[in-house]
Amino acid sequence: MKRPSRASAYNALAELDRGRGTFTGPTKRKRSTANRPPAPYGRLSAVRPGEYVLMDTTPLNVFAVAPVTGKWVSADLTIAMDLYSRCILGLRLTPGSTKSIDVAGVLMEALQPFDTPTDWATSARWPYHGLPDTLLVDPTRTKVSRFTRAGILPETVVVDHGSAYLSEHVTSGCARLGISIQPARVYQPTDKSPVERFFRTLDDLLQELPGYKAPTSPAAERTPKQRPSTRCRSWSRSSGNG
Repeated sequence: MKRPSRASAYNALAELDRGRGTFTGPTKRKRSTANRPPAPYGRLSAVRPGEYVLMDTTPLNVFAVAPVTGKWVSADLTIAMDLYSRCILGLRLTPGSTKSIDVAGVLMEALQPFDTPTDWATSARWPYHGLPDTLLVDPTRTKVSRFTRAGILPETVVVDHGSAYLSEHVTSGCARLGISIQPARVYQPTDKSPVERFFRTLDDLLQELPGYKAPTSPAAERTPKQRPSTRCRSWSRSSGNG
C-alpha cells in the first residue's frame, strides 16, 4: 500500500474535522462544540409575525462610564427579535448584569413600543409590524399608532436558562398575557441563531468605538482603548431591521 503524502493526510484530517474545530480555533469554541448534545430536531420555523419571539442577553465588548460614579463599567444588551420578520421589537442596555426587571421591560416594549420621534422623516418611520414592504400606503395616512408603533403580542418567547428569564417576575407576567415560554436547549446556539448573528454584527460595529475590548483575550480586556465609548444609562428603544 502506498503511503499517502503529507498534503493528502492534512486534507483527510481537515475533512474529519469539518465543523468541529479540533485542531484550530480557540479553546472556548472547542469546549462548546464538545458539549453539544445530539440534535434530533430541526430549527424553529415561523409562519407569521409573533409566533416566536427570541430573547437573549449578551455582554458588550466595550466599556462605558457610569453617569453617577464616573467609573468604567461593563454593559449588557437585552433584545427581543421576531423570528418571522427578524424585526427588533425591543432592546435595553443596562450597566452591570441583567435582571428580571430588564427582561420584563424589553417584553413590555415589544407589546407597546415608544412613540416615533416627531423629528423623524416619513421614510424613517417603520410600518405596522407584519406589513409587507410592497404594500402601497399613503404616507399622509400612516401617522397613527397602528402604523408608527410596531407592537405585537408574542405567542411564544424563546429564552435561555438564565435566572432573569425564568424568574417569577417574567413567568407570571407571561402567564397573565397568555404568552408561552420555551427555554432553548442547552449548548444549542442554533435555537436562537438570528439573535446570535445580530450580536455578532453589532460587535463588528462596536470595534470602531473607543473603549472596545477583545471578546476572548484576557490581556486585551485589561488594556482597552484609552477612553470609554459613552455614558451608560439604562435605556430602551424600538428599532427594526429588514
